[in-house]
This record gives sequence, C-alpha cells and structure tokens, in this order.
Amino acid sequence: MAEQITCNKRSDFNRSYVHIRRIKDFPKLVLSNPVGHRQQIFQTRVSNGEQESVLSLILYPGGYDQDHTGYVAIRASLGRKIDCKIQVNVAICGRENEEHFKRLLVLTPENGLRDFAKDFVGKSTLLNTADLLRDNNVFKIACHVSICSKESERLACVSQYHKAHINQYGKLLETGDFSDFKLIAGDETFYVHKCILTTHSPVFAAMFRSDMSEKNQAFADIPDIDPDTLREMLRFIYIAEVDQLDELAGSLWIAADKYEVKGLKEVSEAKLIERLNVNNIVETLFFLNRYSVNTLNELKAAAIKFTIDNAELMMNDNKFKDSMKILSSDLLSDVLCAALKKK
Repeated sequence: MAEQITCNKRSDFNRSYVHIRRIKDFPKLVLSNPVGHRQQIFQTRVSNGEQESVLSLILYPGGYDQDHTGYVAIRASLGRKIDCKIQVNVAICGRENEEHFKRLLVLTPENGLRDFAKDFVGKSTLLNTADLLRDNNVFKIACHVSICSKESERLACVSQYHKAHINQYGKLLETGDFSDFKLIAGDETFYVHKCILTTHSPVFAAMFRSDMSEKNQAFADIPDIDPDTLREMLRFIYIAEVDQLDELAGSLWIAADKYEVKGLKEVSEAKLIERLNVNNIVETLFFLNRYSVNTLNELKAAAIKFTIDNAELMMNDNKFKDSMKILSSDLLSDVLCAALKKK
C-alpha cells in the first residue's frame, strides 16, 4: 500500500476527509504492469454516524480492461454497504500540491457503493508530464472523501427548496405583483402583501383586523420611519436579509420594536454591539437613554463595559462628560455600580 503523508482532515458537515498518498516511480508502474493488474493505494474507515465500513481506492496502472489499455484507471468501493452517499474526488498533485486530472467518483446504494474512472488519465499524457509532476521520483495522489447520510441529503434538499421559496417572496416585494396594500414612507411607496406582513408583525396584523382607516384605504402612511429603514425592514420580513445593517442598525431596531418584528431587533442589537467604539459610545448611551433599556439588556451591558474599560480615555472627552450629566439616573447608576464592582 502506498504511504500516507496526510489524512483525516475533518469538517463538521457531512464528515469530510482528505488523504494524500505518494507512489514511487509511477511511470514505471504504468509501463510494467499488465492490463487488469490492480494496486490498492489507500483504505480508510468511513461512517454515516450509525454504521461503519471500509473505503478502498484501487489503482489500475496498466489499464482496467482491454477496451481501456491506453489509460490508467481507478476504482473506489466500499467493503460493507451502509446507508449513505460517498463522493471521492481524486487528482494527481504537482510539485506545489496543485491538482491535475481531477475526477469525481460517486458511491451510492444504487450503484452498489462503487464507482470507476476507467479513463482517469491517459498513459501517454502521464508519461509526457511526469517530469512536471514528480517530486524526487515520488508522485502524490490526493483523495477528498465526503460522506453524506440520507438525512443530510434530505436536509440539503429541504434547505435548497427553502432558499428558492424565500427568493420567490423577494420577487414579490421587488415587483409588487399581487400586492393588496401599500406602505408610504416619505416620497416612496412600497407594494406589500397583507398575508406576509401579518405573519411577521402582530402590529400589522392588528392594523388589518381593526376598524382603522388604513384597513379600508388599502394604504398606510409611515411617517416616523424613513424609506431606507422601511425598505430594509420589509426585506427582513420577506427574505430574512438586511443589506444596510451597518448603516441602519439603530433605526432598524426602533422600527422592529414598534412593529414587533421578531428577529430583526436581535440582529440590529447585535450589530450595535459589534460597532461599539470610542467615536459612537456617547451616541449609544443616548440611544439607551431614549429607548427602553429593559429591552436592550445586551447592548446596555456591552456599552457599560466599554465605558468602564475605557474610563480614562472617556473622562478626557468633553462630549462624554457632558452626556453623563443628562443620562437617566437608572443608566448612570448602572455605570457607577459596574465601575465599583471592577475596583
């Protein structure tokens, strides 16, 4: 069996592995071995989480059969059948580990968990490029093995369908097709769909169920939200994405709080925490002072910690010292308590 120099590099998804095997004097094997002669280049244990088997990769340096005498062939097979799908990407490595002659083998229960590449690489091609591939007369074959259980395949299909499904909602928002309501912010009008808004916002649901004038007018003015913020909130409602989170985190949190859009408040608060710095800490403290600090617990804790950790720098900032004079007593008390605890 060829010597292993790298193996079992795992990832958390689908149990993937990388093997690199080296073979001495590969061209000699190609020239000296008859058709049908096989050489095992590696074996490794594989598992779908419940069952185990042994995966083998076989090399046919002289050719697989009489119909393929001009090619080096490879075969991947599993010893014991298990319920999974296995992909084996095989390639010959160059001196800098770049990969050539890549070939994908797929093992499934339908094909008996074995697959062939009877024309993996032409013998003449291999011999003509041997000097470029060999490293001290050693050739390296890379094998990338990915294992996917039936459940993983099912979840992947569901995820792909879900993404396509979400994209269709995005097209509805973009085109306004089949819209049954309009939201107006500033000089922009957004053509929306009641059934989508009501499932994501109890406030919109109450608006459409009540006797408010908007119910009969089929439109509503949104005077306290700017067009960019409303657009991004609607994007989140329709496709769970926000393009301008960096710029609009604060206004998005306010909008999400008013319309009770779950998820968007948490995403916006997390971005406000991520952006904390000496240039915006005063702005953040005013934000906490103005809005209910009881619903921004994580941001409040992060802002207080940042203030205490940078106290010396903050106290030399006149803007910061002025802000401390007008913050609520509750917020000032929290800052003071945190400072005393640190000491």
